[in-house]
Amino acid sequence: SLFNIGGNWTQSGTFNLGTFAEVHFTTAGCNILSNTTLSQILVNTGASLTIGSGVTATSNSHINNSGTITVSGGTLSASAGYQLTLETAAATVTVSSGTLNAGNLWMIASSTLTVSGGTVNFGDNSDTACNIAGNVVVSSGTLNVGDAVATDDIADLNVQTGGSLSVSGGTVG
Repeated sequence: SLFNIGGNWTQSGTFNLGTFAEVHFTTAGCNILSNTTLSQILVNTGASLTIGSGVTATSNSHINNSGTITVSGGTLSASAGYQLTLETAAATVTVSSGTLNAGNLWMIASSTLTVSGGTVNFGDNSDTACNIAGNVVVSSGTLNVGDAVATDDIADLNVQTGGSLSVSGGTVG
């Protein structure tokens, strides 16, 4: 199933779109305004999604981004074992405050993850991989790459040719 949203998402009751349904945010200026759990969160090319203060948004599967995601005071999470994927060169994720949780990170060339405050957590199981072909910039806040990534033979933290991990402040652990 596919559900397209061109504005704000507010959930005050039970919403059940199905186990493998995709929720696409399709335009600039989309916001998740209340605590919610969705099957899968996708942000289309040219679209933007903001998770504001006090809001928790959880995807029971992957979070796929071809547009812009901003976490500013809330929490955005992919369920354990799933990943955040930056799918296009124009894809950006900015965490200025709040928390972003995802098991794996997959970035294509020229995409950008910026941590300018708050906390970003990757690495929740022994099969975790962080493949960085884009740019990760930590200027403040914390980027945590879990123990699974650092110690397991299966897990990887790969900064690929053309990618970068730049730390000018904050913490990478």
